[in-house]
Amino acid sequence: LEKITFPLFKTYLNSGNVIFSSRENIEKITKQIEEMLKKNYEFKIVLTKGRFYIGKQLKIVILKNGKNFKTLGIAVSTKNGKAFQRNKAKRLIREAYKNLEEKIINGYSIVVLLKKDIDINDMKYIDIINEMENTFKKANIIF
Repeated sequence: LEKITFPLFKTYLNSGNVIFSSRENIEKITKQIEEMLKKNYEFKIVLTKGRFYIGKQLKIVILKNGKNFKTLGIAVSTKNGKAFQRNKAKRLIREAYKNLEEKIINGYSIVVLLKKDIDINDMKYIDIINEMENTFKKANIIF
């Protein structure tokens, strides 16, 4: 939840409940939470049944989800670098997705994987957004 701008939250491990505060309305918060792939099995479904698109820096897997919203999952291997480098890569990918999100057709689950041989320090936002946009055009999920 920290990733989608809820800085004040507490997790109760035994119950699985999460409490947070926000000034946003409940519909917007619900939509943001629903649009993230969180569970391992959600990733596995997309990775096993989805269609792979391989670019210079990213592997993108797309699967029709039968819902009226889109979901995003991002995975960066520990082989790509230390935690702060992996987090930088995820921030770049997430920001590129946010800028393309309005153009993407609802009803798809998307998993973005960073290739293992990519140096995160050399990643540039413009390259990521161009690669994602070209891949989404190939997949016919962008208008």
